[in-house]
Amino acid sequence: MKYKRWSFRDLYFHKIFFVICFFLSLLKLSCNHSNEDIFLFEEAPLRIQTLSLTNHRTYEVYKGDWVLRRHRLDLINKEFKRYHPDVLFLQEVLQRNNYDSDINILSCGGLNLYSSSYLNLVTYSDTQETESLAVFHRSIKKAPDHKENNKLWRIGVDSYLMASEFQGKNGRISLFNVKITSKQNKHNIYNAIKSHIEEFNKENKICNKRVIIAGNIDTNIEEKSYQDFMSSLSLKDTSSDFCSIHSKCYTKTPENKFNKFISNSISYLRSDRILVHKDTIVMSGKVVYNKAEEQKKIFKKRYKFSSLYPSKRFGWEANVSLPKCL
Repeated sequence: MKYKRWSFRDLYFHKIFFVICFFLSLLKLSCNHSNEDIFLFEEAPLRIQTLSLTNHRTYEVYKGDWVLRRHRLDLINKEFKRYHPDVLFLQEVLQRNNYDSDINILSCGGLNLYSSSYLNLVTYSDTQETESLAVFHRSIKKAPDHKENNKLWRIGVDSYLMASEFQGKNGRISLFNVKITSKQNKHNIYNAIKSHIEEFNKENKICNKRVIIAGNIDTNIEEKSYQDFMSSLSLKDTSSDFCSIHSKCYTKTPENKFNKFISNSISYLRSDRILVHKDTIVMSGKVVYNKAEEQKKIFKKRYKFSSLYPSKRFGWEANVSLPKCL
């Protein structure tokens, strides 16, 4: 059998032909998909955290006590400096005046280089405290004509949704800070949240894949209403691949003595969640703000516990790489 001997010229033209075919195939692939379906990912992952700062009102003795609150905020500040989150969702944020203010205290500490957005939920007349939802994120230079676009919706009796946006390295990201209680019709709540998320993204021309929903989602994840909500927005929980041992992912535990004191609860629960689009790469997920610190004798005598946790529930952290919609 005789084999044809390829000349340099033949090899050169075959190489050119192969390259042309390759790029034509890519062009065909791009034509068969919408702009939103062809995506890349952020160059660097984002560290996202959610944490409840705890409203002391549930325990009469500690209601309006800013000495105790400042002790806890000091612990939280130390953790901020250790974790350096890119985006931080906070619930049960309180302010009584410019001095007694969670946002002002944290902004002078571990979050002094962050931009913040917050919206007030309710003011308590007996303590003159205002409760808010807040979002902190690392400052990125904004366009001169950029305007803050924050929105707040009250859903049902005492559930809330706060919407804001964050300028990521590869485009804007919509941020939804949520507080859902367990005492209401969840079907109606999830339908309302879904509508507000879609409305906000459409109004601000933000890709539906670049969404982060975080906060206190006190629900049974097996409920059909919750499953339908997740499916309708193509969402996934950032804990999905990291909680094979359930005890490692509880954000509410009897071991947290501060929670036991103010809520008299001894249950295990994971209600602090971070939800993202299903195409998002989730590199890690874990419980944070779960370290207690031994207190001085004078503190032990006044508050009746020797060690203090940052909050009544632990926080949750996820490192994610969001899709970049073209």
